[in-house]
Amino acid sequence: MKRTVLLFYLIGLFITGISAQTERTIQGSVMSGGEPLIGASIYVKGTSLGTVTDLDGAFTLPLSQAGEGMLVISYTGYQTLEVAITAENIYAVELSDEGLDLDEVIITALGVKREKKALGYSVQDVGVEALTANKS
Repeated sequence: MKRTVLLFYLIGLFITGISAQTERTIQGSVMSGGEPLIGASIYVKGTSLGTVTDLDGAFTLPLSQAGEGMLVISYTGYQTLEVAITAENIYAVELSDEGLDLDEVIITALGVKREKKALGYSVQDVGVEALTANKS
């Protein structure tokens, strides 16, 4: 009986040791111009492993050794970046602007997107001046 219990105990230690060796955690930060990007998405390409950055632009992502591949970092308004997962455990990522400016927004009923010219009804323009004007 004692041998059986000892055998199960040793098997449990062996399995725990193997699983601890096959997993690791990578950490990092996502910045743009020295400012942290809050809520940037980070995931391992081709898997369902992913996370988002916190208020400091930091992230922690547990993955297995066999899961090495590419990290995909994306944030609205910024270029998506792919970074190779290496033996490093800490990553510092700098995202750059896409450089797209918003020219005109057309708001229609039920979320239908149309060009201003294609609308068959009257359209009201609201300029920047009207949005930023303050009434006393």
